[in-house]
Amino acid sequence: MKIRNRNGKFILVPGTVKVDTGNDVATGISNKLVEMLDLEVDRRKRTRFNASGGGKGECCKVPIKVKIRGHVFSTDALVGAPAHGTDLLIGKDIIDKLHDENFTVGQ
Repeated sequence: MKIRNRNGKFILVPGTVKVDTGNDVATGISNKLVEMLDLEVDRRKRTRFNASGGGKGECCKVPIKVKIRGHVFSTDALVGAPAHGTDLLIGKDIIDKLHDENFTVGQ
């Protein structure tokens, strides 16, 4: 899987990626990965979310583009929201788009 950096170049995700089919909230990206990609986050705009297990949080969003099997998918990722030890957590926002393109996990 590749992700676009600030310069518009797609690079292999430099970190741990997880695909979470149970994540109905949104795709999440670590602060570390945001810095590595030199993405610009508007930290004045905060978004509230409800996480699985009843947890709640608030964070910023950053627009990202990921390339999976040659197809580019855009979304606004929650900054600092992925699970511990994960740099990019792919949620249903992208999984649904993959499904629309007739992709299945493992193929």
